[in-house]
Amino acid sequence: MKNHMLTEAAALLGVTEESLLTNNEGISCNDAAKILGVTPKTVWLKAKSSELPSTSVMKKGRLVYRFQLDDIFRYKEELAKFEPEVLSNGSGVYLFQRWNSSEGKTFGRVVKIEQSSKSSFTAYIQTEKGSLLPEDDLRNAGWVPELIVIENKKRKYMNGTVTLSYPKPKNINDAVYDHFLFLFAEFGLNNIQLIFLNDTIVIETKKYTSTSKWDDFHFQMLVHGLENGGGSITQGQNEFTLEPDLEGYLANLSGEKRRAINHVIQVDQTTKQDLVESGMDLYLKTYHPQIYNQLKDKGLIRDRHKRE
Repeated sequence: MKNHMLTEAAALLGVTEESLLTNNEGISCNDAAKILGVTPKTVWLKAKSSELPSTSVMKKGRLVYRFQLDDIFRYKEELAKFEPEVLSNGSGVYLFQRWNSSEGKTFGRVVKIEQSSKSSFTAYIQTEKGSLLPEDDLRNAGWVPELIVIENKKRKYMNGTVTLSYPKPKNINDAVYDHFLFLFAEFGLNNIQLIFLNDTIVIETKKYTSTSKWDDFHFQMLVHGLENGGGSITQGQNEFTLEPDLEGYLANLSGEKRRAINHVIQVDQTTKQDLVESGMDLYLKTYHPQIYNQLKDKGLIRDRHKRE
């Protein structure tokens, strides 16, 4: 173990470095939580799922988890790689916000917000020309942000989480940024975590308790996400994935479902793109309930929001 890790752990736990070195059993969930900056329950769940290495020992007639400091600090380093982005500076500047030059001929977008202390933030704006500049530099040059009301509100009647995955936009002109701002405004920043993961942007947010309300919002997301990002959205029980390949999505349909879709396209004089934008299953359920029920009875449509 590196000396600085031992010193940091001793300071956080209020014990001597010598006591940690002689502790062969390992530290408790509570102590591991203090080092990682999470709750003891989170540590317990990570250990139970084997995501965090641990050993079990018998204490007062029950099994408890114990952790080695090396494993805790190794896990802490992994967590740092996937640290959620700061979404707002608390003063009206937020991630992905659009900024316009004084003459209105060019624009930029907030692509990073760094927090150096509890009340000190620096927003970085990428311009159309590719420059990455701090907010203060652009303000001094007369740039102004577009103001959209995005609150930190906590929405009631929500339970569980849903993960939304998107291909990383190619440039700041990508309309999918407007979709991200739509999500920020709909859920509130306090209910969202956003992580840059290689070529993907992952957003984790809370999920409506009401299945009917979640269906309604899913419909909005399908329409808004596709209008502002292109491609298609595949839906799982707890996940929506924006797929850029529309034909690939349609190719995954079963033969019978594909025939039903082609029939609907002819009858309604619509297009495959229109169907996907509306949410294929939801479109059938709304406008062709008989076809929807036939496909559902054959297991070709699964009620993904049915509560267990």
